[in-house]
Amino acid sequence: MNTDAGPQAVAGRARTAQLDIMRRAATVEPIGRAELRRFEKVAAFYAEQKVTEKKVDIARHVLDVRKLK
Repeated sequence: MNTDAGPQAVAGRARTAQLDIMRRAATVEPIGRAELRRFEKVAAFYAEQKVTEKKVDIARHVLDVRKLK
């Protein structure tokens, strides 16, 4: 099944294919302040629309590669 919006559930061979596609389409650009602000707006919208129970703390889920050792 393919949808234009929202999550989609897949299983079996479709799941394997989807995971491969997702791995290859990983973010290739750094996430900066502008992207974080945009993601925060989306998180707020999802919370307002009751898609999520509360606003997700986006920054908490972003890895700062400059701090890795």
